[in-house]
Amino acid sequence: MILNVEVNPDFTTRLQGRVVDSQLRPLADVPVKVSSELTTRTSADGSFLLDLTSATSLPNTLTIDGAAVKGSVVLPKVAAELSLLLGHEFYWNTNNVIPQTIVLSPLDVAHGTQIDPTHDHTVVQELAPQQTATLMLSANSAKNGQGAAFNGILSMTEVPLTTPPVPIPDTLLPDLLFMISPADLALTKPGQLSLPNRTRFAPHVLFDLWALDPTTDR
Repeated sequence: MILNVEVNPDFTTRLQGRVVDSQLRPLADVPVKVSSELTTRTSADGSFLLDLTSATSLPNTLTIDGAAVKGSVVLPKVAAELSLLLGHEFYWNTNNVIPQTIVLSPLDVAHGTQIDPTHDHTVVQELAPQQTATLMLSANSAKNGQGAAFNGILSMTEVPLTTPPVPIPDTLLPDLLFMISPADLALTKPGQLSLPNRTRFAPHVLFDLWALDPTTDR
């Protein structure tokens, strides 16, 4: 027997999910996109639905721009591979539902450091009581998303391991998850980063530092 499987022309290709804050309250009016043309905003219950039927190529990345939301707190901009969010590859001609709620925790920009690009800086920020993160930057090494010298507030905020903004791969077991703001900050020279040693690693132990780039989702 030979089966010929054909695409049902009545089916649409969609992407569905929900965005909430760290208290699991729905976030409304958050910009969501997979490209500059395929965009939407979350509704009052935090849900979104993107119709991707008109897409000419396979979308790879979903961007949730919490930084664009006006309010009393500053939210992060997050981007992630669709396959990571969905738990499988993106499917055409179906409704792709992101199973895990996307959580945007507020950023602690109030305790950030003003960066003057002409000077070296040591950014020190408390992640938890008596636990600080330190980032040492050389002059003119910090660039914004347009490649220009960064001149603004740089902050570091711990994110609860129970509510990461995107799923953490099962192979990773971090004891600390944090965000650097602004999300599109790039360094042209290596910066020295110091973090709390919560698991009491012995001196000179080597381990991996994993990062999610909000622009490339890598």
